[in-house]
Amino acid sequence: MTRLCGMEHNTRYYYRQQMDSLQAVGYENSTTFMEYKVPELRMHFPFAYGDTLFSYFEGTGEYSHFLPLAVKGYTRIMADAEGDIKLPEFETVKKALRIRTLRHYTETGKDSLEMTLDTYSWYAKGIRYPVFESIKTTLSKKGDTKDENGESMKDTTVFSTSFFYPPELQTSQVQTDSVAADKPDIKQDAASVFTEAQLMPNPVLTDLTINYNLTRAAKVWFTVHNNTGIGLCQTAPQNLSEGYNSSTVPMGNLITGVYSLYVHVDDMVMRLNVVKK
Repeated sequence: MTRLCGMEHNTRYYYRQQMDSLQAVGYENSTTFMEYKVPELRMHFPFAYGDTLFSYFEGTGEYSHFLPLAVKGYTRIMADAEGDIKLPEFETVKKALRIRTLRHYTETGKDSLEMTLDTYSWYAKGIRYPVFESIKTTLSKKGDTKDENGESMKDTTVFSTSFFYPPELQTSQVQTDSVAADKPDIKQDAASVFTEAQLMPNPVLTDLTINYNLTRAAKVWFTVHNNTGIGLCQTAPQNLSEGYNSSTVPMGNLITGVYSLYVHVDDMVMRLNVVKK
């Protein structure tokens, strides 16, 4: 048995490799600690077109070293498609494998919420990370939940995004090193570029306004994550000029609680806290 860990969205995830299976056993970040009493099966080797995995998972932890948290649910992983995919530069990846991961869970703490995380990932042979990935997070509404007009509330998509990670960037470090060498004057710290931030209002009821100053031109966007690191909201990336700018993040469909607001500045990230009332 081998223990592994990985970092994503400023969260450290813990895994256990046992024989031919990879299991998730917990995670932690600056606000949340979670340990799975029943591990979550994440992958089985080998895994080919037509294969399916299913597992239940259950865990307990705490938020801010104070509030008890509990999570339980199931994960279904399916290799549901195989074929050639064309990349933006008209290159073709042969025999790419598409894997769909459907993760449905209930999290109980100060509030209780039911979520579904639906992910499609396209893998190229010999490449560790997916070339394409599409993610959608849905907040489930129970049938007896009513809105202010007395009508039954429907499931709500609270976050969706996609990523493209070219194979050549995964197999070579040359381009990354070259970019860093060509731009020695650019500070590799988001806080040195994104300054004088004001979150208004905080606590927020519907729309969060962010006023800030950029010390240089940069591409900026924002994502909102819950205390388990799941993304719930994302703004469109904007190429902004140096100086004072303002952005709006819609948060009206989120439940009451404390959220992490991630500020993306080019390829750098910093985190702020925002309270939803």
